[in-house]
Amino acid sequence: MKPGLVRSSRYSPGNMDRESLEALFVGRESVMADAVNRLSHSAAHKGEKHYLLLVGPRGSGKTHFVALAYHRIRARFDLEQLQKKPRIAFLNEEEWGVASYLDFLVRILRALATESPVLLQKIEEIYAKFVSAPHNAEELAERVISDHVGEGTLVLICENLNDLFDGLGEEGQKRWRAFVQETGNWAILATTPRLFPAVTQQQNPFYGFFAIRELKGLSYETAHALLVKKALHDGQETLARFLVTPIGRARIRAVHHLAAGNHRAYVILYDFLDRQSLDDLVVPFMHMVDDLTPYYQDRMRQLPPAQRKIVEFLCQTPKPIAVKQVASSCLMSQQTAAKQLLELGHAGFIRRIPIGRQTFCELAEPLMRICIEVKDNRTEHFRLFVEFLRHWFSSREIEQRVTVLETTQHSHVLDTVHLKEALRCSRSDATEPFVAALRREGLLCLEKKDYRGLAAIQEKLVGEGGQAADYHWYVFALNELRDTGAATGVAAEAVEKYPDDHRLLFDFAEALFAEKKYGQAAHNLERAIALDPSEAIYHCMYVSMLLRLKRYEDAVGAARHSLTLHPTHWHSYDQMSEALIKLNRKQEAEREITSLLEREPNTVGAILCAAHYYLSQQDAERALPLAARAVELEPKNADARFARGGAHFDVGAFQAASEDFRFVISINPLSVGTHCRLSDTLIHLEDYTGAILAAEQLLKLDPMHVHGYVVIGHAMLALNRTEEAFAALGKLLAYKNVAALRDGADIASLYGNSELAMKLILKAEEAGPSNADVWDVQAAVFARRGEFDQAWQALETAMGLNSALPKSLRELLRREAAVAPLSGVVSRLRKAGITPERPEIRRSVVEGIAAAMTESVARYGPVYLGPWATDSRELYEPTALGEILTLFVINVVKNLRGSIEEWEFALTGLRDSLAGIKECVIPISLLAAAARFDKLQDRKALLQLPLEQRQLLQDVLPSLAEIDGIAATSRATAT
Repeated sequence: MKPGLVRSSRYSPGNMDRESLEALFVGRESVMADAVNRLSHSAAHKGEKHYLLLVGPRGSGKTHFVALAYHRIRARFDLEQLQKKPRIAFLNEEEWGVASYLDFLVRILRALATESPVLLQKIEEIYAKFVSAPHNAEELAERVISDHVGEGTLVLICENLNDLFDGLGEEGQKRWRAFVQETGNWAILATTPRLFPAVTQQQNPFYGFFAIRELKGLSYETAHALLVKKALHDGQETLARFLVTPIGRARIRAVHHLAAGNHRAYVILYDFLDRQSLDDLVVPFMHMVDDLTPYYQDRMRQLPPAQRKIVEFLCQTPKPIAVKQVASSCLMSQQTAAKQLLELGHAGFIRRIPIGRQTFCELAEPLMRICIEVKDNRTEHFRLFVEFLRHWFSSREIEQRVTVLETTQHSHVLDTVHLKEALRCSRSDATEPFVAALRREGLLCLEKKDYRGLAAIQEKLVGEGGQAADYHWYVFALNELRDTGAATGVAAEAVEKYPDDHRLLFDFAEALFAEKKYGQAAHNLERAIALDPSEAIYHCMYVSMLLRLKRYEDAVGAARHSLTLHPTHWHSYDQMSEALIKLNRKQEAEREITSLLEREPNTVGAILCAAHYYLSQQDAERALPLAARAVELEPKNADARFARGGAHFDVGAFQAASEDFRFVISINPLSVGTHCRLSDTLIHLEDYTGAILAAEQLLKLDPMHVHGYVVIGHAMLALNRTEEAFAALGKLLAYKNVAALRDGADIASLYGNSELAMKLILKAEEAGPSNADVWDVQAAVFARRGEFDQAWQALETAMGLNSALPKSLRELLRREAAVAPLSGVVSRLRKAGITPERPEIRRSVVEGIAAAMTESVARYGPVYLGPWATDSRELYEPTALGEILTLFVINVVKNLRGSIEEWEFALTGLRDSLAGIKECVIPISLLAAAARFDKLQDRKALLQLPLEQRQLLQDVLPSLAEIDGIAATSRATAT
């Protein structure tokens, strides 16, 4: 059949089209690339020819390989457009008619004639010459080939070279070798199921002629890729999706056990992969037996009697067996058996396994047992099918099927026989091949952090009886997937079944902790600690639970106890510091940290505890040198670099922070927290594209870490990608993450999407009604909407929850001052009791009032400054008034709206209202000088100010530098 006519073939892949060959090619790309490159090089360079021999047992994919190689080589020749066109002779897979050298030459010419029909006439001439002068026919055939190839290259592709050499005979081999050497324009790609004397023995003409490439059996992973590709190629997308799941991969292991790396066997066994019931397995299995029996029987017939006897014995032996036992069971000497086994190994019939001084042997292809079992009248079942059932089903599933067949009327005698035998075998050797395959897949899922796949595997294992370890990994996977409800349910079932397993009690506590059921979590953890008090992580989590329960005194005691058991468990110091701070024992917490540093001045863990403490107290100035010291001691310590990055971030050194966070990610690319910090850092660096990439990676690592949507929204708004930005922020509505909802609302409000901002902040209020920051942002959102009554109500709620002044005050005051007189703002502050005299809010009040005054002047001019001063003198103490005025002056001189007359009137009002308050004299003088300079271009007004006062304005009035230069010149001249 002409190549390229079919899309799929079990036994003749050479007839498949190139697209199908490419789609189903797996595992041998490097060998293929080498072959194509060598043959293409041979065609392009005179005198540099390559001869490749692929060695692999029958069914190993040799035909598929050379068929695809033929297509790729042709495509390469077409692409390169060589001046001297190469000729390709692609012989049939089985050239049964080669019984002489002349036969061989004619077969080459027939292959060349597929592209050059003119050769058919030449072939007829060769036949005629053979009739008239047989001894001249070979010379004519050689001349026709040489004339047709000319100065180009003849690329010969042939299979089963061993059979061709048998047909050529010793004399024909010599003639061909001489012809190749004389012409020098041959390149060859050949295959053989095994090496043979003509190419391995030194006295033969083709010894050392071929570069040999072994085609090894398919590994499990390569076989898996083949079967997935075949499912996609056949249009079975549902099956393809199933095969890439852990359960599907476990099913493929059953197929892999039977196929044992044989390429053809996988294609034959492929029919089983989307079947679950026994009825669906029997029919295709029997079809497979019918298909393969002639194939394997033919292979047996090719073996010498002694080797045939050994293979027959191994077919009846399911496990590897020692050479000595093979010899005794086959009634031959150990030396004879060893020699025959060695030859069978080279031929690909058996696999030899050396262990110490002994060698064990087994069939290379378990499916070969078919040819023995199908003729064995002593058993009523196929042992191979029984073995397949044990790899396809668990013993529990087999037992269930036996029960169903025994309790219902049926006619499936064959099913019952095989199932009962499979169950008997499972009970006798106590092995579970399918369960073992599931556990192996579970380990792979764990290594790849495929927690969804791990959960599916462990669910199946728990259903199969469930050892304690199966429950542990099931709960672990569910916790990693944030499926806390399911994790709690499975953990509860596990603890009921294994009440004294401390690890399961810990798993249960961890699941309860994730559901914020801290009391129940602590109870189970106490039980785990009682069973195994040596586990540091148990004590660590117990302290975390006590902190959540606000049992701070108990948390301090538990942390101290943990440190007596594990003095270098540094996180316990972090927990103890947190508890002491909650108890308002900050000095004691600092003493603990100081004492720790004195005891362990050069220990990175201790230094980082101190850095963490100061970072928690917003004292980055003290945290930074500690974190830097930790990095100095251990430059590659990810925790140290992360702490230093956090300190750099807090002091505003964002470039340095980004470098630290990137270093941590280079060591631990799966660190969710580091990707989060990096995305925030890149926002501050205005690297918005980088921030988006970091946030997307964050969400990929942890889809529940929805702060990533906040970063993406913020960055896209900065890049004017408004629609995408609000779509990202809108995704937050599907979650109950208070912080993310709050931040998203703030950003949406700032960029003018009031409707989305309200949805987000109301969802945040619903999720966290006692969170002061939520009410703080809600106040800002209302203020930006101009709804000031609601804004002040939200602000007062926030202050009731947190004594510190909310951040929204400045925004609220500024917004209200833009639409209302300053006197209204003052009355609002008086009513709310917000004054600078409260030390915890002083700076916020000063900045808020100064911002409100600046906004008022920008909108209305200075008209309301005098009345504000009258009202504020009664409300604020002198130092606060001086600070407010100074900050206001620095802000307002950039935009002194209004005429000089309005400013002089306002300044008079300020002086009259604030007369006698010395803290206000300098800011009023600064404002008066700036107003005259701005409105009248009166430089002398600024020069009348002392240098130190002018310096207060130098950042906002660049022209001061010129004025100071004139003043300096005048002083120098006078001198």
